[in-house]
Amino acid sequence: MKVLTARGWWFLLAVSLISLFGIVALGWWSATIPLLGLTALVWFAYEWLKFASEYHSTATRLILQRTIQQSHRDAVALWAQTPFTVRVTLSARDGLGLPFVVVEDEIVSSQGTRTATRFQGSLTPETPLEREYVARCDDPGMIRLEGVQIRLSDPAGFFYRRLFLRAPQELLVLPPLVDTRGRPCSRKRFNALPPPGLHRVRRPGNSNELLDLRDYRPGDPPKLIAWRPTARRDKLITREFESEVPVRSQLFVDASEAAQSAVSGIPPVARFAQLASAIAQTAMSNRDYVGLTIFDDVQSEYLAPARSESHLIRITRLLATAAARFPGIRSATPNELTEWAYPVAVKYYPELLQPRVNSRPFGLFWQPVSDSRLLILVFILMSWPLFALQPYILENLSLFVETVVAHGYRWQTLIAIMILPSLLAGLLCLIHGIRGFLPRRARQISRRKQLAALYAELDQAGAGAIEHYWNDDPSFVERSQKFLNGHRVPQPRGGILASQSVAHSAGSIAILARAIQAAVSRARDNELYIITMHLTDDDTPLDPLLKAVRLARARHHHVLLLIPSPHAETPPLPLESSAPKPFAAIAQEAQRKCRERRLDAVRTQFAAVGVPLLRVDATDTISSVMEQFDRLRGVRIR
Repeated sequence: MKVLTARGWWFLLAVSLISLFGIVALGWWSATIPLLGLTALVWFAYEWLKFASEYHSTATRLILQRTIQQSHRDAVALWAQTPFTVRVTLSARDGLGLPFVVVEDEIVSSQGTRTATRFQGSLTPETPLEREYVARCDDPGMIRLEGVQIRLSDPAGFFYRRLFLRAPQELLVLPPLVDTRGRPCSRKRFNALPPPGLHRVRRPGNSNELLDLRDYRPGDPPKLIAWRPTARRDKLITREFESEVPVRSQLFVDASEAAQSAVSGIPPVARFAQLASAIAQTAMSNRDYVGLTIFDDVQSEYLAPARSESHLIRITRLLATAAARFPGIRSATPNELTEWAYPVAVKYYPELLQPRVNSRPFGLFWQPVSDSRLLILVFILMSWPLFALQPYILENLSLFVETVVAHGYRWQTLIAIMILPSLLAGLLCLIHGIRGFLPRRARQISRRKQLAALYAELDQAGAGAIEHYWNDDPSFVERSQKFLNGHRVPQPRGGILASQSVAHSAGSIAILARAIQAAVSRARDNELYIITMHLTDDDTPLDPLLKAVRLARARHHHVLLLIPSPHAETPPLPLESSAPKPFAAIAQEAQRKCRERRLDAVRTQFAAVGVPLLRVDATDTISSVMEQFDRLRGVRIR
């Protein structure tokens, strides 16, 4: 049966009442009223048949084509903060066509933000429905396009159908270029790492130190002619200068669990990726070597320093992949995951949740007592008469019967001993069984069964997987987490435990310390280590990281620590001057002060080993960060 809209229900009700009234009052009134009502009913049935035929002949033969272009080229990956064009074409191979179609295309970013574009029109096999729109992603990471949601209706608006045409597509969003034209935002002014005289590159370059004199070759710039040696030798002599010593730098980007979770707005790992990409582009434009290390709570990924264009592309792709990571599995109950995953399944897989393909048997809602701990109590109650009458039955059954007959007033006691425990056990079984038919419990059971069948169909695992997801809570929780993360659906916060957060922070710090030690062991000259790290609210010990930093400083390396500002993590709520502060604002202010104290303690610890700490605020631009970076490079010269 087709879905009737509110307009269709009211129209059907009005026409039915008119027809019924006209038929009943046919003897007192003319036949015009029932004829009008029956004519409207026939027209309504005709519209229903027409809509049904159009839907079945066309909706199952729809074809979706989507192309994404950026800078007038088909995009394999996108640049952040640069508009891109999405062209959607919906066509039908055959059929009667659809008179009114509403198409909605949705773009989901790795941060969970959703941008939907809606357009409408008519669709026939000869004239497809096309739409082109411009979108933009401001943060690095990934965008995902699941498909288009199609709403079908007749011209009168009586009938309505909804379907989802899946065409999943994922594209990496690379960090933005430093400049809109690809030029760096700052210039190299110092060459303090390593200092002059410590390391010399014996090849021609553009520095001010003389390397050699040679004979003039056609094509040499006239400004390189050495006039005094030319006058002495009576022939043109060209000067060659030494090349500037390249600075090797290593970027350490935090992609841990804490950096992937955003308290508000952009997660820290996205800002780290954007900042690291800007530093890498500026350094490589100055012919410096840049390496990359991405670390999390489990492992680290290393990329050796280089300065080629292909190396820059590898860096940007690794940073985009790190920014596109979704937070890991959080502690949640199966019922909570069912409530979160079911709306997503209804939106993206409506045809797999229909009753005709994903049914819910009536016996599914019965809760057998054998699956609960009440089975022991029921067994004791059922076996109570045997334990109570066992001495009499073993001694003499006839004597027991004569005793009971002689004392008639003990029949009530006998009935209570033999029947009431069994009745109580049966009542417990009945109460426990009908719990599944209660509205809330029935909804949870129905949704979990439908999700289990959906997971089995997506995994192509057969009917056995349905029972596996239905009865095994850990497997259902893991598969639901994978389902939500795969569709880029952010889960409600607050499920992760504080002890797990401390463990994750300690693990990421240990991984970072080992990565710094490995970088020191591979270093050739004095290098610059730029660490972007997210600090949690807890007092996680930084001893392994401080030891690794002391080792790097002992080898004459420079270290720079970049940390997000606490103001960017916990923005204050807008409050009126006369109104008292609500509890949420007080809690946010206390959390901000706690992070400020944590940041001051970290700054003191790293200042003791000669490491400056820079706060990366949300209002800071890449150019200001690069100016601080350049000042740090020239500190030894000054």
